[in-house]
Amino acid sequence: MAFKPPPAIVQRMLRFKALKHEEGGKLSLWGVPATLFPIYSMVYLQRILENEFGYKKASSIIYAMGKFVSYQTFRMVSERFGYAKTMQDRAKLLEFNSGQSDMAGLGSFEWKKLDVEKDFYLIRGKTTLSEEYKRFFGIQKGPVDHFMRGCMEAYVETASGKHGMFCIETSCVAAGKNYCEFLTKKKSAFSKKELADQEIEELPTDIKKLGAKIEPYLSLIKS
Repeated sequence: MAFKPPPAIVQRMLRFKALKHEEGGKLSLWGVPATLFPIYSMVYLQRILENEFGYKKASSIIYAMGKFVSYQTFRMVSERFGYAKTMQDRAKLLEFNSGQSDMAGLGSFEWKKLDVEKDFYLIRGKTTLSEEYKRFFGIQKGPVDHFMRGCMEAYVETASGKHGMFCIETSCVAAGKNYCEFLTKKKSAFSKKELADQEIEELPTDIKKLGAKIEPYLSLIKS
C-alpha cells in the first residue's frame, strides 16, 4: 500500500507541535484547552439522549453540538491561517479544513463534489462514531452521524460565507453501508423525501447568544 501523507491541517499541527501537555494535567490544542476521551462515550451519550428524549430531539441536540464546535474551531483555525477572500480561496479553505476530522479522530473524508457557486457539497468517508455505534448496537435503521452533519453545515456556511445550508447523511456505516456520505446544500433545495427523518429542531449555536465570548480563545490561538 502506497504511503498517504496526512491532510495539510494535520501536518501543520504536527509541525508546530500544536498539541501540548501542560502543568496541572492539562492538554491544549493551539493554546485552546482540550481533552481526550474514547469515542464510545459519545455513542453512549447519543443513545441515552435518544432513549430519554426521542430520536428527533436527540438528533437535534447532537446536530447543534456539531455546528457549535465546528463554527468555533473553523473560526480559530481560519484566524491562525487566514480567512478566505475569494470564491477560489473558499473552496481551498473547505478542502483544508476537511482535515479537521482526521485531526480530531473522527475519520478521513474526501470531497466527491465541491461547488461553491452552485451550493452543492458532497463528501464521503467513514466516521469513527458510526463504526463504534454499529459495534455497540448493531445495524441501525437509519443514519446516526448527526454530529458530523452539524459539522458539515458549519464548515460550508463559514467557508462559503452563505447561510441557510443544511446537511443530510445519504449513506451511513452504522446502517450497514460501506461508507458515510454527507450532502450539504441550501435547505430550501432539499425535497421533503430527502429530509424525511433527518429534519431537526433549530437550537442556539451562536456562542454570544449563549452568553459566552469567543475572543479569549482567539487570543490563545494567536499567542
